[in-house]
Amino acid sequence: MANQLFLEGKIYKIDPTQQIKDTFKKREFVIETEEQYPQKVKFEFTQDKCDQLGSDQAPAYGVGERVKVSFNIRGSEWQQKYYVNLQAWKIERNAGDQQSAPAQNQNNNYSNQTSQPVMQTPPAFSNTTTANTDSNEDLPF
Repeated sequence: MANQLFLEGKIYKIDPTQQIKDTFKKREFVIETEEQYPQKVKFEFTQDKCDQLGSDQAPAYGVGERVKVSFNIRGSEWQQKYYVNLQAWKIERNAGDQQSAPAQNQNNNYSNQTSQPVMQTPPAFSNTTTANTDSNEDLPF
């Protein structure tokens, strides 16, 4: 995949780890975006990636904590129905988040780069076209 996919938001919910088979486990969590119309987006970690959220008894992240999730899109077909999963492969705290991290992770070194988009102000509109006053049209073009 050429583009790296990621989503930033607050942790809304973290489910317990599910042991699907002897050799397969997954852990689902939900991120709520912080935009005009917030979206609740479900991700899943599988296998050893589940450990990034910590254990069920000692979570590494808490509800309400701002994070950035890197993920891949996975699609499958089963009985002529199509399914899409957002499979997370990395989660990290947003730099500059004012909320304190759980005690077991306070010594981790996270990047100090901000991951928030930079808003640029568009240039001021200037009307350099003069209207033709000899015509009955009031459009400047």
